[in-house]
Amino acid sequence: MTAVVKKKIVEKLARFTKDLKPSDISLSFLTGKAVLQKIELNAEFLTEIFHLPPCLQISRVVCDLIKADVPFTSLGSNPIQIMINKVEVEVVSCDSVTPRTKQFDDLKLGNNLNSPSTYGYVDKVVDGMKVSIQSVVLRFKDPTFEASLEVTNVVIQSTTPQWKVSPHLKDTRFKNEEEDYVIVYKMCSWDSVKMEGVSLPNTGQGQDKL
Repeated sequence: MTAVVKKKIVEKLARFTKDLKPSDISLSFLTGKAVLQKIELNAEFLTEIFHLPPCLQISRVVCDLIKADVPFTSLGSNPIQIMINKVEVEVVSCDSVTPRTKQFDDLKLGNNLNSPSTYGYVDKVVDGMKVSIQSVVLRFKDPTFEASLEVTNVVIQSTTPQWKVSPHLKDTRFKNEEEDYVIVYKMCSWDSVKMEGVSLPNTGQGQDKL
């Protein structure tokens, strides 16, 4: 049974990952826990989904360890918790404009607005997820300089309209039946941000470091 589920997970994530195999996934139905190791995401998908300018392109995204804790007996009130150890993202500048494909248009941010008429149980569970990331490292590479940005202890979670954490997920969304929309309240917090930048010496200019 576990092998079948792993295979289905790989099939569902194939569009968003690179070379994901069932052996990369550890799964336990009894505890509701899952672990994915050394996952490389589809850089083209992320470039499209975040509407990056045509002169920029995500070249590589790697997550070394992802843990999921699914509270099967209380999904309606408690969030699925996704814990990620480290995410490394590489962004490069392009000499020429990179044409965008339309294969991910159905998933672009803002294209699927929540409507009470179609907002079901699965939507509530997905929207209620809590994501914790110990470290996010973004590296930018250009022929003239390189830069990096590191953000530590990032937490994205559902809150009440007063930005308070609630013990029940129903307090973190607002449904307006008359105007046909659903508002989900999310808060993102982090501990520290570190930025570095350096000009490359082969540009004919002196090397500067920020």
